[in-house]
Amino acid sequence: MADRWWPPVVPGTSFASLGGCVAANVHGKNNWKVGPLGEHVEELDLLLPSGDLRRCSRSAEPELFRAVVGGFGLLGVVLAVTLRLKKVHSGLLDVTPLAARDLGEMIDVFEARHAEADYLVGWVDAMASGRSLGRGLVHEARYLAPGADPEPQRTLRRSFQQLPDTLLGVVPKSRLWWAMRLLFNRAGMSGVNAVKYWSGRMHAGRGFRQPHAEFAFLLDFVPDWKRAYGPLGMIQYQSFVPADAAVATFRGMIARAHEHGLHPLLGVFKRHRRDDFLLTHAVDGYSLALEFKVTPGNRARVWRLAGELDRLVLDGGGRFYLFIGTP
Repeated sequence: MADRWWPPVVPGTSFASLGGCVAANVHGKNNWKVGPLGEHVEELDLLLPSGDLRRCSRSAEPELFRAVVGGFGLLGVVLAVTLRLKKVHSGLLDVTPLAARDLGEMIDVFEARHAEADYLVGWVDAMASGRSLGRGLVHEARYLAPGADPEPQRTLRRSFQQLPDTLLGVVPKSRLWWAMRLLFNRAGMSGVNAVKYWSGRMHAGRGFRQPHAEFAFLLDFVPDWKRAYGPLGMIQYQSFVPADAAVATFRGMIARAHEHGLHPLLGVFKRHRRDDFLLTHAVDGYSLALEFKVTPGNRARVWRLAGELDRLVLDGGGRFYLFIGTP
């Protein structure tokens, strides 16, 4: 965060190159409002497989530009990017947590808040079932207006945005994945999710201020967090479904996972809008990312489930990334 500027769109981790973000056309927790990263790229330099260097933008070679952004490197290597940044007046965001009793209510919260919010993201307790299926917490964030931060010189420093290396100032975060592995199972995460949800309900509506990096880069809080899933890791299944089919489709996906005895350990919910890139995954609707732990005993079931979820998403008019990675 230099000279009061912040990237207009960031993924869930800071450990990503700008070229890679352009190639994936990453979206953030503000996609419905500002679109994916590609909408903020002025121009880029592309190295073609032939060795030729091309500079493209929306006015110079626009078709190539629209194919490269979100093209996952299939057309060449992005060497340089000119990016429009977002002017901010504080290194802090005003954050408000909100609770949703089920997936339908979560969408209601998004629809009620999206006109005024700058960011919205939902955590879904994908372990819950029955009337609570899809319950979770929504975090709304807004930029601070000029003068709202009494110490902008301090909060806008890069050092202020660095995530702490320890938990509670004592426990090294580099070791937290060991403890997380003990909980990364159905019984453990059911308990963790229940505590998180009910604690969130108790504090719903109580706003607080949080640095941009803490709000944006949740995946960076625990180094090597993916190791908590075990030696076979996990798959993240993320789909994008039009608004009118989102509730039915996502409910069906979570219920189908439960029928297979596969309970997602993490669910993340976001709002989206359309864009004009050639290999776009965008819809005017919502996305749901579900993370499944893979073990020797469930690996075949996870892949069978993924095929069934594909059908549910396609029947709902949904789309996928060309590739799926971390959110």
